[in-house]
Amino acid sequence: MALAKLTESGEVQVTRPWARPQVYETWLLLLAENDQRAIRQAMNAAISDRDVVRAQYIVCRPGQGDEWFDVYESAYEAMNRDYAMAAKFIGLILWEVMQSRQEQWYFHKIDKTIVDEHNLIEDIQVVEYFRAATLPQALQSRITLS
Repeated sequence: MALAKLTESGEVQVTRPWARPQVYETWLLLLAENDQRAIRQAMNAAISDRDVVRAQYIVCRPGQGDEWFDVYESAYEAMNRDYAMAAKFIGLILWEVMQSRQEQWYFHKIDKTIVDEHNLIEDIQVVEYFRAATLPQALQSRITLS
């Protein structure tokens, strides 16, 4: 099946097969094949139980903030223990996993603003995936496949 983008107006834009960016190919070379396979298996197992997916939903331990499950430690190590780079790397792996799923999924980018007690604001772009079969009925009625 396809991975399709949901626009703000509720339209669907079907994505084309992904040409891996060179930087992603380079990062993959830093990660042992067994670690790549373990990460993909963990992602697929977590996705199977969800209708809405964000990387943080499947990578982070529930109630533990930004603490990742152990299987993702190898991606962190491959990125020289740089949390931001490892998060981008894991996001790219998740994108590829979502594209290879058998069922239909939609995605959209959302802005997430975090405000802490020091009044600092950080804008974060997050990709959120939705299983097509479980989209809210109101949203499904606005979607027209082209």
